[in-house]
Amino acid sequence: MKKLILLITTSVYLQAADISGRDIINNMVSSDKVLTTEMNIKLIHTEIKHGKEKIKIRELVRYNKRYSDGIYKSKSLIRFQKPDIIKGTGFLVWANRTGGNEQWLFLPKVNSVRKIEAQEKTKSFMNTEFSYEDLDSFNQPDEQYFKQGEEEINGVNCYIVEVIGHSNTQYKRRLAWIDSQDWLLQKVEFYDKNNKLIKILTTNDYLKSEQFCFTKKMKMQNIQTGSNTIMEISDIKYNIDLPKSYFTKEALVNPQ
Repeated sequence: MKKLILLITTSVYLQAADISGRDIINNMVSSDKVLTTEMNIKLIHTEIKHGKEKIKIRELVRYNKRYSDGIYKSKSLIRFQKPDIIKGTGFLVWANRTGGNEQWLFLPKVNSVRKIEAQEKTKSFMNTEFSYEDLDSFNQPDEQYFKQGEEEINGVNCYIVEVIGHSNTQYKRRLAWIDSQDWLLQKVEFYDKNNKLIKILTTNDYLKSEQFCFTKKMKMQNIQTGSNTIMEISDIKYNIDLPKSYFTKEALVNPQ
């Protein structure tokens, strides 16, 4: 019996030791089993200027649909509700199965849909600390992943994965802390082209059950300016009926 326990323990240790950065990222991405979601999101942006805080709050609804086959692995739609000045603004994302996302922005004031080109993804998303590329999922084209060790965060053991970005990214690299048991993202550090730390994302507040796991709160902190954006998620509905027509460029202009 002792030999059997030793063999099992040794096997588990070797599997953990041999796991690659790519394996860890794949496990994190594939851990999401929910097919459709609808959720309310509040963006609380705190800007620091001349030592003073300026707070802006935006409220939106996000719809997401995963696909088991076809060229897209998921599609999502964001529709802004508040404040009135941006009400009706829409953001559509199609995530390709082979990597890379297509993004479109609808601005009601000009009543037109504009595609976010690759070189524009480094810009701020709706004047927050999140950029358009920060909203992309992992597994982008040309990205490389290297396991750099393990570390405990808030009582959770995490793998540390170094992400070397693709050609159009604004980052030289990112460091991602991923829960080694549930494959949940806990923290990301963003480094600029000079390898200087510029932002930190923390996502360690999760709503868990046997069927799903959702982030309830995310915080993107700008290390250089002191500004930050908090994303609070509530009223989550999952595995609901969301027609394909929700996720079209036509639906951006004329909501269903």
